Amino acid sequence: MGMRKAAFALAIGILPTIACAGQQHKTLKAIQFDIVLGRLVGYSQHFQTKRSTSVNTIGSARESLTLNITKGVADVHYELVADGTSWTIDMIEGKEVTIERRVGDVEITQLRQPRSGNISLLVQDTSGQRYYSAKSFWHLMLRYPSCREQLFSLVHFVRPGLRLDVSLEQLQAQLIQMAKFERPVSRDRVIELVRQMSSDQFADRQAADRKLRQIGLSAFPFLERLNMGRLEAEQRMRIKRMMREITWQRSDSPGRVAEWLVNDPSVWLALLTSNEEEVRAIAKAQLSRVYGQEFEFDLTADETTRQRQAEVLRNEFKR
Repeated sequence: MGMRKAAFALAIGILPTIACAGQQHKTLKAIQFDIVLGRLVGYSQHFQTKRSTSVNTIGSARESLTLNITKGVADVHYELVADGTSWTIDMIEGKEVTIERRVGDVEITQLRQPRSGNISLLVQDTSGQRYYSAKSFWHLMLRYPSCREQLFSLVHFVRPGLRLDVSLEQLQAQLIQMAKFERPVSRDRVIELVRQMSSDQFADRQAADRKLRQIGLSAFPFLERLNMGRLEAEQRMRIKRMMREITWQRSDSPGRVAEWLVNDPSVWLALLTSNEEEVRAIAKAQLSRVYGQEFEFDLTADETTRQRQAEVLRNEFKR
């Protein structure tokens, strides 16, 4: 079920309108956009330092680009106006991203990715405004199926031809397979290894570090929920270093993302509302394993009731 990592690498081709006329900024080829754990990152594989500003006009279409690469990290400001539609991309230090599409004065689709924290998606049209927020693209798409089309459009603008819908299908299939046939690491096991990192014995601390690294991305949902303020300085340092090194500049693939999300309760809460009863049953069983306890959920209830039940559980699990 795997997909080559390259399928997720967004070798940027931002100019969908003018590019069709054979006019594309050569400087854009200096930037590599990847999705890493469901977030856009931008960097340069060819330049450590580069600055450029350019404007291009063909017919009624006009685009402008300001590019600043420092130590391989990219700042980008891009604008395209064509056929009554405007697109804007802003990226700061390769991590903070805003992508906006406007059609006239009414339709607006805006994606905001801060340096840290939840990604938000705003959709405005004649029917009103809808606002979605989650920690990654994958969480957005799994939790809010109604936002997928708009998110697909924004990502497609950055990388024409990228089938994010196919990637999502493969991810869901991989998650179901892992939940059915693999024994997930337990929260208690991860917490015990974190405790071991405060041992008086250096060898014990090293062994805990090594074992957590072997667990890898599957431990992240538990580590991300730790109260870092209650940990010792060395525990915090080891955990942050391990998470940074595991995630550093590795593009998402369905298998890699599934490994990261298989122990994430929010993912299985989202899948509890699936239209397929078998998926709902697997999601319920996986949530029970992750939390180490059984809970009530009527798998045969109608969609509205399932949504309400999932929201109750979501609030309970936050406590």
